[in-house]
Amino acid sequence: MRTFFFLLQLTPGWLIFSSIFLASLAAVIYLILSRKSVNRETMLWTIATAIKHDMPLPELIRAQARESWGSRKRILFEMASDLSGGASLPDVVDTYRLLIPEQGRLAIHVGSESGTLDQSLDAALEHLERRPQKIIRDFQAIFFYLGCVLTAWMGIAGFVMYWIIPKFKNIFVGFGVELPGITITLINFSDFVVNYFYLIPGVVIILLPLGAFITSLMTGGMEIPDKAYAPLDQLLHRSIFNIDWVITGPVMRLSVRLSPQRASADILRYLGVVAQANQPMLGAIDTLSQHHKAKDIRNKLHSVKERLKQGGVLWEALAAKGFLSKQKAALLHTAEVAGDLPYALKEKSQQFEKEHQHRMICFMEYTRVTAILMLCFMTGFFAISLFMPLIQLMNDLS
Repeated sequence: MRTFFFLLQLTPGWLIFSSIFLASLAAVIYLILSRKSVNRETMLWTIATAIKHDMPLPELIRAQARESWGSRKRILFEMASDLSGGASLPDVVDTYRLLIPEQGRLAIHVGSESGTLDQSLDAALEHLERRPQKIIRDFQAIFFYLGCVLTAWMGIAGFVMYWIIPKFKNIFVGFGVELPGITITLINFSDFVVNYFYLIPGVVIILLPLGAFITSLMTGGMEIPDKAYAPLDQLLHRSIFNIDWVITGPVMRLSVRLSPQRASADILRYLGVVAQANQPMLGAIDTLSQHHKAKDIRNKLHSVKERLKQGGVLWEALAAKGFLSKQKAALLHTAEVAGDLPYALKEKSQQFEKEHQHRMICFMEYTRVTAILMLCFMTGFFAISLFMPLIQLMNDLS
């Protein structure tokens, strides 16, 4: 009994400590990732500035390396050495893909092969500037908040099911009180959780990919790259990627396959740059089919390329593979005939970006409301199940 009351007093403290620890850990991880994101965008700005003003890129990278520290400093010096040794910029950014955003890598490949490197880099930087940072931060914050709340709630629920409910059951059985159906349901559920607690990790392993899949479908984000396109030059990144690959890889690839329009903004953005420079679209499609990070998108773009080689219409081919609706394909075809294709491509690309942002906001709000309602329902279920026998006992004694 003393142990029971000791744990009863100690458990809230451990829950508070765990919540604070999780919050601190998430804050540190968020700061590290935010800094890495800023560093990648800074590197893309450096490359764009060097290309636009014909400045020596290796020297600019070495200047950044002197102001950096740790592994980033070493990698920057290696990158500058490779460029000075005659390696091409597309090959270098593939080798050091952790140093620049994925958008920048794609822009460099498209721009280098179509002769529009300056314009492609500008388009990538404009896209990064338009990203709704507040929405992204809110999206991360709501999932962290729900994670902390659910962790604390599960800790309390586990304590109640393991310590309280068995004693609660024995007390009322000793009084000979017939328990209500809702209380019996809670007791049966508690007994199941206590007896089969080792199944909980398996349930989590199943629910995590499922949650990632639903989030990916609803928001159009969270796609992971093909294994050949993953940053595998560091042990930590390799380990994290291998875990992601086993758990979430298959469902992420399925979500990409079911919603290819997530890549439409990128495709139309760089097609617009190529169209502005009066370069052939086939070359841009070929480049995108080789260097997009998602394997399913590359395969679909390869099919589009083959259809174009056979004399097909680009917009119809993109619509056939799910990148465009028939209405958008018809509009782009009309813009091409009218000679206003670059403007139409740019506007449609930004429209896809806004649709993506809208889906993120809606999904975030629906997730918040659903999680809160579920917590309210489960808390009410626990409270009613535990108090109904007490009310029944008081009525019997009165």
